[in-house]
Amino acid sequence: MGVRGLLTFCRRIQKRANMNVTNLHIGMDAFSVIYLFKEQREEFELYMKGIVECAGKNGSLVFVMDRRASKEKMEVVKERREIRNEAKAEAKTLSSFTKSSEFDELDEKSRKVIEKLIEEKERAAWHLYPEYLKWLMEMLKGLSVNVVWADEEADSVLASGGHQVVVSSDSDMLILGVHRLWIPRGVGLQHNEITGEDFLKCVGLKGSQLYELAFLAGCDVHKKSLMSVGEAVSRLRFYGGIEQIHAKHPAMVSSEDLENYKRLFESVWSLTKTQPSRQ
Repeated sequence: MGVRGLLTFCRRIQKRANMNVTNLHIGMDAFSVIYLFKEQREEFELYMKGIVECAGKNGSLVFVMDRRASKEKMEVVKERREIRNEAKAEAKTLSSFTKSSEFDELDEKSRKVIEKLIEEKERAAWHLYPEYLKWLMEMLKGLSVNVVWADEEADSVLASGGHQVVVSSDSDMLILGVHRLWIPRGVGLQHNEITGEDFLKCVGLKGSQLYELAFLAGCDVHKKSLMSVGEAVSRLRFYGGIEQIHAKHPAMVSSEDLENYKRLFESVWSLTKTQPSRQ
């Protein structure tokens, strides 16, 4: 997920990534691709073979798995679990209905709509389970992919790894300073690309202003959005920082908001505030 609205804001600087490259140092946000492919295992394996080719003999490939969510993100994790459970219950109810005489009496078009809805609910209810994880580890081992388990989330490991490319659908990666972000497009070997250099030019911010942008727009560790990404970029450019915005517009950014930002900066973002140099 990441910063609310950031990828949309950066749409004008996104371009198709060139996949006919090799010898790259690549870091992968495991859960971004796991939850993209889910049970499409053959497609997943083909995709990973393509990424391995991009790494080549002289590059590297690291597949980074989250071990657990940070305490600041537990509320988001809880909400996602509730959404999955709700989808699972709805899928079960709809599946039961397909066994009823009422379902048999529906016309073909209506039955197909319900069957499609069940498929969507089952996909939304999907989560990583032991047998799938076993298959995944065996598949990656067969491709000689290096798997790293992050102590908490993959973000900071990937951001500090010095990778030329990070594969992720999480816009947090841009805030954390990756050199080049590949955003998966569907289940084929295709990505949209945003470079770190283009991102910084697009937002016109630097240093701690990037974390202030994430806070103001809303993100996984601060769900409350104080303003849109576009407005946050404009105000940070004009005023210089969140403290200055608070001084001029205390109703917009309250003292409580400012204290929450300082707490998050020290407890979460200070771990990654020394960004790797961009290439």
